[in-house]
Amino acid sequence: MSRTLALHADVMGQGPALLFLPGLGGDRRAFAGIQKNISTGRKTFALDPRDTGLSERSSIEYDLDDMAADLIAFMDQQGIGQADIVGHSMGGMIAQHLAIMAPERVRSMVLMSCHARNYAWKIALVQSWMALKTLVTPVEFTRQTMPWLLGPELFENQAHIAGMIRHVERNPSHQEPEAFARQGRAVQNHDVIDALHNLEMPVLVIAGALDRVTPPETSKVLADHIPNSHFELFENIGHLPHIEATTRLTTLLNRFLADPAELTAGTGKPRDQGE
Repeated sequence: MSRTLALHADVMGQGPALLFLPGLGGDRRAFAGIQKNISTGRKTFALDPRDTGLSERSSIEYDLDDMAADLIAFMDQQGIGQADIVGHSMGGMIAQHLAIMAPERVRSMVLMSCHARNYAWKIALVQSWMALKTLVTPVEFTRQTMPWLLGPELFENQAHIAGMIRHVERNPSHQEPEAFARQGRAVQNHDVIDALHNLEMPVLVIAGALDRVTPPETSKVLADHIPNSHFELFENIGHLPHIEATTRLTTLLNRFLADPAELTAGTGKPRDQGE
C-alpha cells in the first residue's frame, strides 16, 4: 500500500457526516446540485479523490485500497468517526473497499452506477478512455464520452448539454491525462464480490436502466451479494443519476439517510450465496 495522500473537500452544513465520492475523472463539483439540497441537518463533504481536483497527485501507481486509505486518513483529520458514504461509479468502488477495510467507519452506503467486480468489456472501455484522454482537450473528451454516460432524454436536451460543457470549461483544476490513467488502472482490478457478504451496514444500490457504462444487471449482482441492501432502478436514466435525475435522487437520499434500515428491512440475503 502506498502512502496516503491529502484530499480536498467542499464542506457544507452541520451534523452527522456525509461523504460524496465521484466517479473516474470526476471531482467534488459533480455533486454540487445534490450537496446544497441535502446539507440541512448534516455536515456534507464533497471530495476530490487523489489525482483529481485540488487533491494531492500521486507519483506512483496505486489501487482502490490506497484510495480507501486516503479516505480513512481524511476522516481521521476531520474528526469523523463514522459517516454515511455516497459513491458514484469509481467512488462507489472506493466505498466498497472502505467498508471492507474498516466497516466500523461506515454507517451506511449509497452505491450509484457501480458494480462488485470488473468485466473484460468494461476494462476495455476504460482503456479506450485513457487513450482518448491523451489526444483531446478536456471539453472534447467530455463531448466524446457523453453518448456513453447520458440517457437519451438528457442527451437530446441541448441546453443541458451546453451547461455541462460550460461546467467543464470553468473547471479551475482540470485532471491531467496521466492522473486519469492512474485512476483508470486502479479501477481495473476491482473485485470484492467474495467479501460483500460480510458487510452489515445498510446499503442502497442505485442503477440507471439505460446505463451503458455499468449496465443495471451488474449493479443488481452487487446488491444481491450485500445482505442488507435495497436495489433501486431509475428508468430512462444513464450512468449519471446525480445529474440526470437530481430531484428524484435527492428525495431518495433524504429518505434513506433519515432511516437507512427502513428501506433495507427484511432484505438480508444468505451469507454464503454464490454468483
